Amino acid sequence: MQSSQALDGLVRSLHEEFQARARGPRIAELLGNYARAHQDWRSFALFSPAQYTRNLVAREPRFELMILCWGAGQESAIHNHEGQDCWMGVLDGEIEEVRYPMPAAGASGPLKQKSAQTYQAG
Repeated sequence: MQSSQALDGLVRSLHEEFQARARGPRIAELLGNYARAHQDWRSFALFSPAQYTRNLVAREPRFELMILCWGAGQESAIHNHEGQDCWMGVLDGEIEEVRYPMPAAGASGPLKQKSAQTYQAG
């Protein structure tokens, strides 16, 4: 599937940013600018009624660009991105991120929420 010119431009900009600066300090800015101005990502927004989906847009040596789609009431499992940098932009709707502290080694029992934040499109 071919992406549009704007999405191709985002992939090029991300590639250039990671080539110039390993930690990509401008990534959030690039994603936000794209999210506020473009709709061509919609061809990658594939939903499932059973679970959230992860739709690959581009894979580069230093990053992957994916469109993740949650329907109303869908969740992803509690997870972390240990050893990875991760950025996101909300393209449509809103998403709530719930954070939990890392449990102590050998700890048992339910996790206790540390914080929650809702992000809006753009």
